[in-house]
Amino acid sequence: MDSAQAKLEQIMTRVTEWMEEHSLALATSKTEVVIFTRKRIPTIIPMRIGNTEITTKPAARYLGVMLDTKITFGEHLKRTADRAAQKSAALCHLMRNINGPRPCKRRLMMTVVESILLYGAEVWADALSVAYLRQRLIAVQRRGALRIACAYRTVSEPAIFVLTSVIPIQLMASERKRIFDRRNEGDRSRIAKEERDCTMVSWQEIWTREYRGRWTARLVPNIQKWTDRKHGELNFFLTQFFTGHGLFYAYLHKMGKVTVPTCPHCQKREDDDALHTFFKCTKWAAERSQLLAELGLTPQIPTPEAVVSKMLEGERSWSLVAAYAESILTRKTLLERERQRREHLVRPAIQN
Repeated sequence: MDSAQAKLEQIMTRVTEWMEEHSLALATSKTEVVIFTRKRIPTIIPMRIGNTEITTKPAARYLGVMLDTKITFGEHLKRTADRAAQKSAALCHLMRNINGPRPCKRRLMMTVVESILLYGAEVWADALSVAYLRQRLIAVQRRGALRIACAYRTVSEPAIFVLTSVIPIQLMASERKRIFDRRNEGDRSRIAKEERDCTMVSWQEIWTREYRGRWTARLVPNIQKWTDRKHGELNFFLTQFFTGHGLFYAYLHKMGKVTVPTCPHCQKREDDDALHTFFKCTKWAAERSQLLAELGLTPQIPTPEAVVSKMLEGERSWSLVAAYAESILTRKTLLERERQRREHLVRPAIQN
């Protein structure tokens, strides 16, 4: 480290002379020193600047980006994730799932979060190849996406990103880096469009290979078609329709809330998931027949895919399905509350 100290003294001599020539002074007590090296050597050591001894730091901020000794940007990503999480949590408290702000307004929160997460991405994008750093940012982004869709926290990250049209953070960071690398090629808008197309192709490939959120993938297999729509917003009830996470006995059984996963409303004795509730259960046959008739569909058509396809065609179809999902789930909620009330009244009698 003697050589490092000698080089530091040479540099600081030149810096001090320049500052004195321009009537400036260096606050050595506030100076931070970081040793950049790939070698496995001590990097937290005492160094002298003039007559002041300071201890080197593991990282220092430069133009808003934390530079660590190994140039891995790990410290920057950790601090960025924590800061974005604080902002997201503060905004989430203002947004109820029911009768809260519309999704278009909830997206403002995601804009704030992503602006924090992506600052300096052109420099550190490659650092997201490290899984634990990538997951740190994704966790923050996922919480914001859950609030946009008014979704249960058990909805998987890939599914909620697709439903809310939120591009995963690692793909967005990589896109920004590619655009920056092509900054000398000319038309920036053309370059941005080309790189966004590449990003969407990569996202689609990831979504196709993904094993989580397969009910959502059945309804929304094509991300580009879903994100390009000009109408339709998700809400608390419609999100349950698309995710299968909600007032479904199969889901509640998996969460340990009920003892059996089968549907209590019909005689089919099938697991009560989103497919059964909205497309098979005889309890809601009349509402379902009316919906299919208004959409111009027949029961013989594979209804889950066909219904979503109709939703993407226009605002009217989207509103019809949204109203259908809200009606069914609202009535199921009332029936569930009645069941719980009856059980509460019966238990004391059994105990006596």
